[in-house]
Amino acid sequence: MELSELKDELRREARGAVARMTGEAKAQASDLICAHLNASAWVREASCIMLFDALGDEPDGTGVATVALRSGKTVCYPRIDWDQRALTPVAVDTHEFPRASFRHGVREPTDGREVAPEELDLVIVPGVAFDARGARLGRGGGYYDRFLGELLEKVEIRVGRRAHAVGVCFDCQRVERVVMEAHDVCVDAVVTEKGVFHGLE
Repeated sequence: MELSELKDELRREARGAVARMTGEAKAQASDLICAHLNASAWVREASCIMLFDALGDEPDGTGVATVALRSGKTVCYPRIDWDQRALTPVAVDTHEFPRASFRHGVREPTDGREVAPEELDLVIVPGVAFDARGARLGRGGGYYDRFLGELLEKVEIRVGRRAHAVGVCFDCQRVERVVMEAHDVCVDAVVTEKGVFHGLE
């Protein structure tokens, strides 16, 4: 089986598992995920965090945004250049920031200050599936892999420190192994409703 076919099959399995969750179960799981993140040292110590505006099959990170903004942290959400396949962090003042839906139903900030990559301490990353190594299976566009690869390099070179990436998903999306290609980027940790995995603490 081709690598792309293996990835597509894994996406179907993971999406099927999420589809079997009720809306109430997703909401409860999202609350637990946010609680785990808010209790982690990386989130507590970060000054600038990038989250994502969840689609219906992704954990809702509003609980992290609310606490971070209340604590005076800079909170960003990605604006997407669909032609260049690039993400730009945009700072928001509230988790109810003005947003608009673009391609694939993804909602993006309509205004706000663009944040330079080297300002970021932590990126909360969505994924269709993750494994114990932190290997991530995305939706297939490569946006986050490209962004994270460039981010880690820019922050280390320009600032001399490391920005961290933490994947979030429902526990049913944790799999034994995600097949990877050369351009794929692992996250530092994975957080589900059942806890923190891959060495965040």
